[in-house]
Amino acid sequence: MFLLLGISILAFCLDVASELTKRTALGLIRSVLFYVVLPLALWATCLLAVHFKAGLIVNMALVVGIATVLGPALYRVAFQPMASANPLILLIAALAAHFVLVSMGLYFFGPEGVRTPGLLELALTIGSIGITYQSLLTVGACVLINAALYLFFAYTLNGKALRGTAINRRGAQLVGIGADFSGQLTFAIAGLIGAISGLLIAPSSPIYYDSGFIIGLKGFVGAILGGLGSYPLAALGSLCVGMLESFAAFWSSAYKEVFVFTLILPL
Repeated sequence: MFLLLGISILAFCLDVASELTKRTALGLIRSVLFYVVLPLALWATCLLAVHFKAGLIVNMALVVGIATVLGPALYRVAFQPMASANPLILLIAALAAHFVLVSMGLYFFGPEGVRTPGLLELALTIGSIGITYQSLLTVGACVLINAALYLFFAYTLNGKALRGTAINRRGAQLVGIGADFSGQLTFAIAGLIGAISGLLIAPSSPIYYDSGFIIGLKGFVGAILGGLGSYPLAALGSLCVGMLESFAAFWSSAYKEVFVFTLILPL
């Protein structure tokens, strides 16, 4: 929560400096609402949830809200000032942001892993195979997220604006699409999906302060298998990566990461 407040303050200061040069009151109002009011409201809600010992569902909703709001604030601070730069510079900025966030995670949460209780503790047996309801929930959430992304990008104006900005940033700006808003919206969606994914993974495997890095790399390998152009194919590629990792862990657990990342070479 303190990380969100700190990044939101930095984003608000940058927005104020930018909007004062443009002299637009509407932009200042939007900055106050998004970078001041909303983070403070989440902070107050978290304090109330701790005081009244809210249940698991409320805590999960707060985690999703914090991650979703953190995404646009991070984009505003780390990427928006250099959005038109060379991709190599953006990659360096992404690495710098990664190391800052990982260091903050180590400071706030410590090196110990965290494993949360699952929403569904029951399991079923099909033949000789045991399947937990939590695993079925994870697969179902993946299907629903892919369907939601398809509907968003195919039938909404903001989704089409994001696609246009991804294809040609300058061309999107020429036809009136706000590139800065597109970037912030992208990071908000990424934060939302990342938070949901973490909540679904945590009951099955302990989550450490740097777990997202390895998970993200494996997701990148899955996206490469899917051709980097379709999120359903990326999900299918990630499923193949998981199957390969499970086989590698059974055959030689010391080399399971090597098997996964070696897939990048032939592709």
